[in-house]
Amino acid sequence: MQSLKDIVLAAANNINTKFIILDKGRITLSQKTKGRIGVEEQPKICLALVADETAAIQVQIWGDECDVFESGYIIGLKNGIFSYLNKKHELRAGWRGKA
Repeated sequence: MQSLKDIVLAAANNINTKFIILDKGRITLSQKTKGRIGVEEQPKICLALVADETAAIQVQIWGDECDVFESGYIIGLKNGIFSYLNKKHELRAGWRGKA
């Protein structure tokens, strides 16, 4: 398991970490699916502020997990990706990762 402070930007799904959700933002529609008919992607997205004992960062949450995860939940992320999206650093599961 990696601590949050040791995570660096990478193009590969290789982040394995554990964190607690401190605050979950509001659920919105993904920009990829907003206004498009027939797109079969996960339409819900939200950002959450998470932390471990070393650092805090934003995590992007997709689909039904937006409804399931709440503040105070401890989540393990396997094969996640840490990237620079929308002018922000974000940790996310991506297509291959699992929370």
